[in-house]
Amino acid sequence: MGYTFPASVTSKLKLSRLRIYTSAQNFFLLVKDPVIGDPEVTPTNQGDNSSAFTQGMIWHNYPKPTTYMVGLQVGF
Repeated sequence: MGYTFPASVTSKLKLSRLRIYTSAQNFFLLVKDPVIGDPEVTPTNQGDNSSAFTQGMIWHNYPKPTTYMVGLQVGF
């Protein structure tokens, strides 16, 4: 999400362009089905040990990081 300041504001600051923006990644996760869980988790077993990911390895579900980004674009 971002906002570009109008020319009336940028001209007072002696700028050609001014924009502020923000974004968030993994801000929240809504899952109605507790069996499915997090859609980004790799399945480790399909119930019959035939999954390609169950080759003697234990897979842990580490929490996903929440990332916030804020930026400022300035044109002179």
